[in-house]
Amino acid sequence: MSPDVRAMTPTDIPAVQNVERAAGQRFLACDEPLIARCAEDPVFTNDELIPFIERGRAWVSTERGTVVGFIVTGIVDGCAHVDEVAVTPAAGRRGHGAALMAVAQRWAARQDLPAVTLTTFRHVPWNGPWYMKLGFRELNEHEWTPGLRAVRSEEQRKGLPKELRIVMRREVEAVSSVRHHVSMPPLDDELPEIVIRDSEAEADAAELREAVHEFNFDATGYRDDRVLSCILRDREGRLIAGIDGFTWGGYARIEYFWVHEALRGRGIGTRLLAAAENEARRRGCRKVVLDTHSFQAPGLYRSLGYREVGTTLDVPVGASETHFEKTL
Repeated sequence: MSPDVRAMTPTDIPAVQNVERAAGQRFLACDEPLIARCAEDPVFTNDELIPFIERGRAWVSTERGTVVGFIVTGIVDGCAHVDEVAVTPAAGRRGHGAALMAVAQRWAARQDLPAVTLTTFRHVPWNGPWYMKLGFRELNEHEWTPGLRAVRSEEQRKGLPKELRIVMRREVEAVSSVRHHVSMPPLDDELPEIVIRDSEAEADAAELREAVHEFNFDATGYRDDRVLSCILRDREGRLIAGIDGFTWGGYARIEYFWVHEALRGRGIGTRLLAAAENEARRRGCRKVVLDTHSFQAPGLYRSLGYREVGTTLDVPVGASETHFEKTL
């Protein structure tokens, strides 16, 4: 069974914490007491994971819908930096770790980041030696950037000496060049059978999206696509409103927009749209586009200066869908 990797969501957090605890127990088998002590390290808290999720820098790997691995990635000195990648021991040696690292590499390529960095144990088999197999190299101390030095200083403060830890880096190959290195084998005269399902494998969906993005990037020359996410949560971390979309090539698209029914009519939707528009302007966008159904919020968009471009009837049957745009 090939790993299914998808974006992490807030509902995954308890499962992610369980994976982290289980993965930490592997260190108990290490002879070095300072390494074995890592089994007692605290796991990521909800508050620590939410920013990674909201910024689109966290992914999980699943088997039959169960989370068995995760990766969270930050940015250190202009490079993607793996804060942690972990797989529960019960799902080890099935490609989950490599699949998660591959997703982080592709994300870094789409963000035009030059490399992926990390710190890890030098001799633990599933740490330094494993990353070397994935193409990472150890950085000499004179190659450390200020941010990496700060990471190592914090590890040193926590009792992990230099002789146990290494800093590693792997260069990111541009997404466009990766695609050109893959040759398509010739198809037989008879095309393969089309597989139709009522549920998608995340790996299939991610590969299809990447193929479409590559075509769009090559056709337009724009490679500045970025997630546009505006999220509002209550004090317990529950989602109460949000916008999700993207910016690319000088425009913004809103794909999802929702406000909890108990909070509608209080101006929260207007504030969210204004936040998304302001961020789009900051990124140099000239226009915002979106689609909405007749049972959703067409009146709100009209009141906020959005212009109707066209309407499709009976989508779904008995309703309509209208395309709106607004010049920023």
